[in-house]
Amino acid sequence: MAWRPLVDGGQTPAEVVSSSSRFPSLFRESIHQRRNQRETGRYLEALHQYYQDEGTRKLHYLAQWAPRAVYLIGGLWDWLLRHPLLPELLQYGQERRADSDFFHTCFVS
Repeated sequence: MAWRPLVDGGQTPAEVVSSSSRFPSLFRESIHQRRNQRETGRYLEALHQYYQDEGTRKLHYLAQWAPRAVYLIGGLWDWLLRHPLLPELLQYGQERRADSDFFHTCFVS
């Protein structure tokens, strides 16, 4: 615990937290302004509720967009498989491979 020597050295926990980059900036800036334990306790409860609501909002956003992304990818895949150019593209790839094999057998070996 890197903060322990600082607190033992005379710094307050609020000073240690506000000087550290391991905590969110909203928490760091606000914890230093709190004067007593009761005010800090209320603030921490409010901050907990804020981050809880923010996490819930992000999960709802993910739950909305994940199925859309799956359907989009599935639709594109289906379109590619049914597209009239797909057999031609596959045949072109096989012809190129055959040409490449011919080149290697004639000139490289």
